[in-house]
Amino acid sequence: MQEITSSRTASLKWWFLALCAVTFLSRLQILGNPIAGWDEDFYLTAARFMTQGAVPYVDFWDRKPIGIFLIYYPAALVPGWGGVWAYQAMGLISIIATGWFIMRLTVQMGWEKGAGWAAIFYSLWAILLKGHDGQSPVFYNLLILAAAWIIVQSKRDKGHWFFRRIFAMFLCGLALQVKYSAIFECVYFGLYLIVSEVNAGTAMRRLVGRTAAYAAAGLAPSLIVGGWYFLHGDFAPFFQANISANLERGLDPVSMMVRNLAVTGALIAVPLLAAGVAAFRNDKGGMRQPKQRWLQRPREHRFLYGWLMTAVVGFLFFPPWFDHYGLPVLMVASVAAARFFHQQAHHQRAIVAFLLVAALAGQLLFFFRMEAQGRPDSLLQAEQAVGQGDGSLFIYRAPHALYWLTGRKAPTRFLFNGTLSTSRESASLGARQEDEMRRILMVEKPEVIAMRSPQTDRRNNEVWAVKHLLLKQLATSYRLKATVRMGKQDVLVYRRVQR
Repeated sequence: MQEITSSRTASLKWWFLALCAVTFLSRLQILGNPIAGWDEDFYLTAARFMTQGAVPYVDFWDRKPIGIFLIYYPAALVPGWGGVWAYQAMGLISIIATGWFIMRLTVQMGWEKGAGWAAIFYSLWAILLKGHDGQSPVFYNLLILAAAWIIVQSKRDKGHWFFRRIFAMFLCGLALQVKYSAIFECVYFGLYLIVSEVNAGTAMRRLVGRTAAYAAAGLAPSLIVGGWYFLHGDFAPFFQANISANLERGLDPVSMMVRNLAVTGALIAVPLLAAGVAAFRNDKGGMRQPKQRWLQRPREHRFLYGWLMTAVVGFLFFPPWFDHYGLPVLMVASVAAARFFHQQAHHQRAIVAFLLVAALAGQLLFFFRMEAQGRPDSLLQAEQAVGQGDGSLFIYRAPHALYWLTGRKAPTRFLFNGTLSTSRESASLGARQEDEMRRILMVEKPEVIAMRSPQTDRRNNEVWAVKHLLLKQLATSYRLKATVRMGKQDVLVYRRVQR
């Protein structure tokens, strides 16, 4: 038995090295590019403002929990473009660590022949869902998966299993402070632990105490953050951004949401299909008998498939279904799909061919995305056009990185590109978008304004009244200094006319 375990461990080490190589090489094309993703660009910029003393929700607004900004904070301490490399390195480490836990969990499920393939599949397929480096699910997927592994392991631990479960729920609480959409997985894990206690015959008094402990561990990170803002007198902006803004967020146009759901749904359908096929077949290739399909499965298998269904429900619950919203489903589906790879282990050439196609698709996606959004050299041109100085810079639908590249301050707390320009945010900001635009233009009077050209930036969810105010002020008080081509968009740089 020890010999088998040693052989399995050695095999996992080789798979881990392969996972590291695949993860790095498959993302080599976009490393060092600060505009490879809008969200990542914003997170780093916001964290850079935090290094200068800015407080999230008070000095800049966003509806995401503070955890994602704290994750980016160490990268923001690295000067210049080094911060981009730093957060991308953190993202790659997180993806590799998630792949490692996928392997460990699938081995626990008894599907060791599919463990390495499942981890590599997750790394490659995540690229198609914009999980290439620093999206928030890249980080909280690791926390959720680590919690799941601890829960499965705790069943085998005769010693400190209760404290392990407490720690698992604490990890869920940390994930919740990276993005609130992790609530579904967190609740599922908590309920699973409670049901496990009931099935184990735990006495009622002890059951109530342990339920309270699980809940407290899961809520602790959120309570700590909320308490900090309360003690510092900033609970109102914290509550508005974290609670009210999420409840009051509007919807995108139906056509856009349907397109998003179709694309993202198709991408996550691949691992879901593999997991579904494997679930109804035994490891010898035959179909399971109906009575074997659920009740006679091992408990960890039932836990996994319940988790998978929870992740799918969580995905469907949060429109507008952007591609990275599918990453939590991809993670658990990759674990479940490991059974498919395990069953097809004798078809290794077919598996390799499939993964090569996935890798090629990711590289093509990177190429076309950079052709559309621009490369670092175009950002440098925009930086030179904006220039450095004491006057403020207002960015309207242009790279956030221009703030830290030029060292200019922002004239508004609504830093994220789509906040003032997108119709879905009209009721969620705690301020009217038109009033904030007037305040920026008439009171703050930014020295430089950078925006995408109206001729190349056409969207059906834009607040035209806000854009009209901006264009009217540009025509009367600003002059066009430079036009920078960034991918398929023109970025216009305006400087205020001195009167």
